[in-house]
Amino acid sequence: MHKNSQNNTSNLSQILDQKENRNIRKIRFTELTVKHLKPLSKRTIFWFEGMMGFGLRVSPKGRKTWIYVFQFDNKPRMLTLGKYPKMSLSEARIAYSKAVYKTDLEIDPAKEKTKENEQELKAPTVEDLSLKYIKYCIAKKEASWKEKQRAINKELLPIIGDKKVKDITFRDIAPIINNIHIERKATTQAQRLLSHTRCMFKYAKNGLGLIEINPCSDLEAPKRQKKPKYALDTKDIYRFWNNIDYTFMKPVVRLGLKFMFCTLARGVEVRKMKWSDINFGDKTWFIPSENAKNNKAMLLPLNSYALTILKEIYQYTGHSDFVFGWNRSLNSGQQLLDKQEMIPMGVTAFSHALRDNFELLHIERKFTPHDLRRSSATCLTSVGYPREWVSKLLNHTPNNVTSMVYDVFDYFEEKRAGMESIRYILDRILSAKSVDLVPSLRAIRKEFLSQKLIYQFLDEAYFEPQKSVDNSQGFQSSFVNPVSYTLSYDHDELKNEA
Repeated sequence: MHKNSQNNTSNLSQILDQKENRNIRKIRFTELTVKHLKPLSKRTIFWFEGMMGFGLRVSPKGRKTWIYVFQFDNKPRMLTLGKYPKMSLSEARIAYSKAVYKTDLEIDPAKEKTKENEQELKAPTVEDLSLKYIKYCIAKKEASWKEKQRAINKELLPIIGDKKVKDITFRDIAPIINNIHIERKATTQAQRLLSHTRCMFKYAKNGLGLIEINPCSDLEAPKRQKKPKYALDTKDIYRFWNNIDYTFMKPVVRLGLKFMFCTLARGVEVRKMKWSDINFGDKTWFIPSENAKNNKAMLLPLNSYALTILKEIYQYTGHSDFVFGWNRSLNSGQQLLDKQEMIPMGVTAFSHALRDNFELLHIERKFTPHDLRRSSATCLTSVGYPREWVSKLLNHTPNNVTSMVYDVFDYFEEKRAGMESIRYILDRILSAKSVDLVPSLRAIRKEFLSQKLIYQFLDEAYFEPQKSVDNSQGFQSSFVNPVSYTLSYDHDELKNEA
């Protein structure tokens, strides 16, 4: 032991006891004797026979603390090894042996422990990490940083926010994810939270060097039961399009859902759509990359139904930036709104409105806003519109080398033919005098194939001004004069039921 500390340890123990006005007490430590040591009226130190400087300090209230007393640089020193029973006798003896070894190497274990404690206090917590991570996401211009911040603040920080980042293991994360997945049955939220948490600790490891192992690396994302894909048939499309006008949905929500169907657009693209993105002269909608799910910009042709919806929604949001913008004043029935007050609708606005008003649609099977996009795509493929072109309309990321690397054509004419095909299909469905008379997709398919309608819609001459099409079904339709239609339900009766 450094500088004859072995010889002086016994004297240090006596000095410590005398200084605190206590008698020297030596016992042979065993798990049993330590467990049954009774507290005295004053704090007492019991010394281990045969192990110099190794003691157990017992407070009048019964708190037991392992200590090691030694001399370093001719000064008495004391090191707290740990508390009993959190640190057992065997663990305390190991800690004592390590401290003695360091003293022999002329290292002050008490000073070293103080530095460790200071580092422990300065070590960042999960809450500290989350603040740095969100700043990092903002600097990278990630579109989802607000969603990450909301999920982490709500689900993660209340439970492990005050814990040190270096102390977090998968045992801390797994119960949080499982509780959301199993107890709350919110699989999507559990998947997203795990993804956000994994990315945050990846940043802690690779970006900040705070940890060596990502505690989320081995955690598997919760899996949901796969639901069968669903597309509305022609009768349900008829019910949806007509009956949605008699629900309690606000106009911007109702018209937004219709717009999703007749353009095959994603909900996020519709919610963030701006009037500046619309070219009424060219009948096009430019979807910027920051609004697209795959960060791929697209120029989308608009059919007569989409244009009619835009003209109708203008009375509600025409003085704002966002086409389907939202404002609290909409709840009071105002139409013209201040430009500065408008914001995009919330992420769940469409789904919540559809769920709350579903019964008023008179459709048996429940569906989601995304099913409207799937329904439109199914209508197109069922009438012979090529699946590859549908993929272009859906703005899907190609999955082969030719499409990803070599094919840079915009397929605008093909997209326009697809939009006009949707127009034709809607005309045929909505012109029915009752839901029972709505033609099936197979019947509409026969018309497309027999009249070669897709090739007509590809012809540039078809879109000349005031061009009308006689579809041989007894009604006229055109871009400027969409076909009229009536409900099979009595409107006044439906309003009274609502």
